[in-house]
Amino acid sequence: MAKKSTVTLREVEEACPNLVTFYQACIRNGYYLPPFKCQLISVGYLKAVKDKKVWCPKVEQVRVRGLADPPKKLLVFKAITDALPKDIDIGFDEESVHSVNK
Repeated sequence: MAKKSTVTLREVEEACPNLVTFYQACIRNGYYLPPFKCQLISVGYLKAVKDKKVWCPKVEQVRVRGLADPPKKLLVFKAITDALPKDIDIGFDEESVHSVNK
């Protein structure tokens, strides 16, 4: 098993000087993130994911299946928020889901 080490915020900022490299680092660390061009992706959101302040699934927790008729994003959002404990923040709210669908 690999030895875990603590990395300071300054070291992260030096290693990830911009949003693209920070996003790629999160992907390499196993987070299942929305596409880079999604409105949700920001330095603040990625920091919250990294710091475990918002919930983001890991790749091994996700099973992607092809759907002939995918559900609307709002239905997926509601299913996820209903399934999670109420004290878990997923980093966005119903209003953000509505703004993406416009």
